[in-house]
Amino acid sequence: MKIHKFILFPLANFLLLFSSCEENFSPRTEFKERYVINCIIRGDTAFQSATVSRSYNVEGYDPYTNNTSPFLKVKDVRLWSNNIVYVFKDSLNYNTNPRYSEPIPFYYLNNFKPSRGHEMMLRVVVDDYRIYWAYTWLPDSVKWDSYNSDLSIADDNKEFWKYSWFHSIYGTWFLPKLYIVYSYINDEPGTRRVQEVYKDFIIIDNTSIPQPFNPIKTPVLSVKKRNIDSAMVNISRGDPNKKNYTIHAAFLDLLIFDEHLSKYFSTSKGYLDDYTIRVDESDYTNVEGGYGIFGSYLKQSKQIRVQTEYVEKFGYIAGNP
Repeated sequence: MKIHKFILFPLANFLLLFSSCEENFSPRTEFKERYVINCIIRGDTAFQSATVSRSYNVEGYDPYTNNTSPFLKVKDVRLWSNNIVYVFKDSLNYNTNPRYSEPIPFYYLNNFKPSRGHEMMLRVVVDDYRIYWAYTWLPDSVKWDSYNSDLSIADDNKEFWKYSWFHSIYGTWFLPKLYIVYSYINDEPGTRRVQEVYKDFIIIDNTSIPQPFNPIKTPVLSVKKRNIDSAMVNISRGDPNKKNYTIHAAFLDLLIFDEHLSKYFSTSKGYLDDYTIRVDESDYTNVEGGYGIFGSYLKQSKQIRVQTEYVEKFGYIAGNP
């Protein structure tokens, strides 16, 4: 979270060499209150949410010393699309950040699933009747590139497994997720479980911590084969009877970000969710008169075959998708 612009190391050290005689030197700028609006429209559901917050000042330089929630209730939040007006309802999220004692107010729709080709317009009216606007539209889908992709997960000597796609808009960012679908013998018939394949692992205090994939700009997912092996092992970890598990398929889920989310990731390469506040002049925003993001994304999935020889290598049963 960035509340003010700080002069960061090593630039700070460089400037201090030329300002050591200035008794009033401060790496802080004058505080200006800013409203921050975040609303990410999901293309795969009719449930949408939005939050409104404002920047705050703190004593010293650590914004995490603030214990007062910056999230706000406002007068009105609504969305226009395809000549229809949708009015957001207000609610409270009680699973709040432990820094704040009160629940977080947010706004939601449960009857709006966007369609491609129709612009979406968001309007927020805050308590002093200031109005903020933002616009977006659902991104185009991708076309899977089967010619340059590994069409199955096989028992081979490749170091990486790769899958590619095409997109019509240059500069679009994507968030991939690869997972394996399997079933366990003692589950109810038809029950499916999933095991995620991670980008990598880091060791902290002798504990292996999985790292999911980050948003990427290049239209190809490259996965270390050893990490797919690790996911297969984790399916039955601690169970000596490997025949209790049937592997059905793998799936590649791809989130396709619109222009505004793509520009956000391009400039910050950060993380944004419904409860993220980022208020720095260098951060991308498409909210007229305010800060934050009104964006959208589309979810697309591709089924990947897991070859029988690879499944049996781990002692599992190869099943139908």
